[in-house]
Amino acid sequence: MSYNGFATVDSERAFLHLLKKANVDANWAWDQTMHAIIMDPLYKALSTLAEKWQKVIAIRLSGPVFNNIGPAPYDTPMA
Repeated sequence: MSYNGFATVDSERAFLHLLKKANVDANWAWDQTMHAIIMDPLYKALSTLAEKWQKVIAIRLSGPVFNNIGPAPYDTPMA
């Protein structure tokens, strides 16, 4: 299954890469996070706002998880 050119697992990795690329901190508010990432093409890697919210909450709960994230599968979604 894919969305916006990403396989499901790749879409999660791409969104986490976006958060890392934007230097999103675990202490940021939701609106601050959205302001930092919403114009990036990788923002569309996850299809729903609920999925995006879950990833941001996971970062808040686990702290600095970015050390375990490999490179994004793509810099931009494939057409």
